[in-house]
Amino acid sequence: MSSRRETTESERLLLVKWSKEGKSLREIASLMGVTHGCVQKILQKYKKTGSVANISGRGRKEILSTLSTAKRKIIHSVKKDPRHLSAGCVAKLSNIFRFRRSTKTGDRYLG
Repeated sequence: MSSRRETTESERLLLVKWSKEGKSLREIASLMGVTHGCVQKILQKYKKTGSVANISGRGRKEILSTLSTAKRKIIHSVKKDPRHLSAGCVAKLSNIFRFRRSTKTGDRYLG
């Protein structure tokens, strides 16, 4: 099993140049030492975005905020016991997380 390595931007630009010169995917792949699928994906990305640079914003997303946690807990407690009023859930969670929210907040999350 071969190890993976990321192609550099200069390699990707060279790949696009060869493609514009009329070389086939397999020819480019053998010249660069990558698979033809890799070449195809890079060319698709170039045609779609006009760039070969990495897309920003990838990776682990931000940790959920306290309000998002409260929203999930409200929905969970009401699904668990539908007789709970949203006002009771919001009041209980307001004490736990030390923030003030109206009953409208609970109603908005529930639906």
